[in-house]
Amino acid sequence: STANGLGLGTFTREQVLSPPLNTQLGTTHLQNLVNSFGGDLRTALGAYKQGESGVRNNGLTVQSQEYADAILKCAQALQGK
Repeated sequence: STANGLGLGTFTREQVLSPPLNTQLGTTHLQNLVNSFGGDLRTALGAYKQGESGVRNNGLTVQSQEYADAILKCAQALQGK
């Protein structure tokens, strides 16, 4: 599981579904992807959806590009408020 791959230990399904831990795991995973893709947030967001190996092997799919762009657009809108 992603939790095990992050080196954060082993968790039960119930623990992983708890919002605080789920948020911690998701943000840690995203930060690792950002680091892995040299700080490229758009590619990291796409890899969060598509999987890192899929992006490395085939590039971002259209769906992953749209996913990343939608998140970045929301983040920009929030910064404008």
